[in-house]
Amino acid sequence: MKHIKFVILMFSLVLISCSKEQPIKSNKTTEAVEKPYIELDLSELSAKKSITDKEKKYATEIIYSCYKRAYEQLEVVNGLYVLNVKEGKDIQISEPIFRMIKAGIDNTNEEIIRLRSEGKDFNATEPISVSSPKDWQFEELVKAYKMYN
Repeated sequence: MKHIKFVILMFSLVLISCSKEQPIKSNKTTEAVEKPYIELDLSELSAKKSITDKEKKYATEIIYSCYKRAYEQLEVVNGLYVLNVKEGKDIQISEPIFRMIKAGIDNTNEEIIRLRSEGKDFNATEPISVSSPKDWQFEELVKAYKMYN
């Protein structure tokens, strides 16, 4: 009898906990908003007289994280890249970094369109991923950041 009461009690607890569960969110944008906000001012950092390798590495990793968030919202439509968010706040990243990322995507699409106009069969490809931050050059990131901000 004790065993049956225990089983009934456990079954009741499982039912109660299952009925209180929230539905799993599969929307990538919603998942991005639940992440902490990322902000980095590369202009300020690059204006310093001396930047340590540690600061460069940290800034590069921060920007890498921003790219990853943006690329999670990227898809290929009609052979071009489409970013499914309009602003950095949609994925919890600063607007200047978002503008830099968006400009890079737009430039890639312009190049694809140019190649097509020359008669080349060229399309954006999937899967879309971001190379490792250890392959990135801090100075190039600063240059791109300043170009679009």
